[in-house]
Amino acid sequence: MLEIGRVVEVRGETALVQMIRTAACASCGKCASGHQSSLMQLEARNPVGAGMGDMVKLDTEGLTPLRAAFVVYLLPLLMAGVGYAIGSILSPSAGGGDSPYGLVGMGAMFALAFPLIRLYDQYLTRTGRGRPVITEVLSLPGEE
Repeated sequence: MLEIGRVVEVRGETALVQMIRTAACASCGKCASGHQSSLMQLEARNPVGAGMGDMVKLDTEGLTPLRAAFVVYLLPLLMAGVGYAIGSILSPSAGGGDSPYGLVGMGAMFALAFPLIRLYDQYLTRTGRGRPVITEVLSLPGEE
């Protein structure tokens, strides 16, 4: 989705951009301003070298809320299911019935999901993937 905003701070390779919240982005969750204000701020990659006060066009596609929800909510559940299956298969009484091995495997894989999510988050932060990108400077300060 393309949005328009004003650069309020430049931070090296990124910039803090202030925008007016639209209906389309009201529930996205990519910004850190909450839902109380009509203004929102987000950090965007700045490959075009926009300066403070510039009006800019942003591409906010990156990491979609659906993918983020999958990683945070469904990945731990899927890993728990896989852990239960592996624990049940490795159980000495693999013939069926309730086995503590399945529960142990489920707990271990569920717990393993969270460090993996943290590593994925660090990867996204390091590479800049999922972060909005400033694609164009529309006007310099004072040109409006």
